[in-house]
Amino acid sequence: MPEMDGPTAARTIRRLLAASVAPPCAPGVPIVALTSHDCKDEAARCLEAGMDACLHKVFEQGELLAILQGLMDGREPAGHEVRTPHPAGTNAAGLAPALRRLAGHLAEGNIRADEDMAVVREAFIGRVAPPQLAELGEAVDRYDFTAAAMILDRLAEVLGLKEDLGGRGGMPPAAGRG
Repeated sequence: MPEMDGPTAARTIRRLLAASVAPPCAPGVPIVALTSHDCKDEAARCLEAGMDACLHKVFEQGELLAILQGLMDGREPAGHEVRTPHPAGTNAAGLAPALRRLAGHLAEGNIRADEDMAVVREAFIGRVAPPQLAELGEAVDRYDFTAAAMILDRLAEVLGLKEDLGGRGGMPPAAGRG
């Protein structure tokens, strides 16, 4: 980074979060250093600066996922506001606009599907969710938008929203679907 090194950035982020300054996220947001240095001194420097972990830049995806899982285990979801509007009401019909947005983002291959999925999950807090919701979330998390669109069709049917969403769940055709 041209303006500051990673430890300086971490200290700045921690200071801003402690002062409740943007970005709007929880003060304990994990920070993982990705460094080209391969020494214990650099890892210690990063941890001392307020980072939660340090990983060499040449890494396997599983290593990063394991570190992130370890950091996130036991944490409550961040309480920051989701940019996508929440579905109106708590009944299934109130989900129709959120499901339509999700379907559109899936069809486009747009990563904003993550935000839509967060809204849909939130609508089920404190309620029994159909198993398709977990399947849908997993497909969106893997960015498998084709599979997610098919699961979304099934979820819309289970929720009785296919008609509200325009026939096939109102889902725009996604790649690989006919």
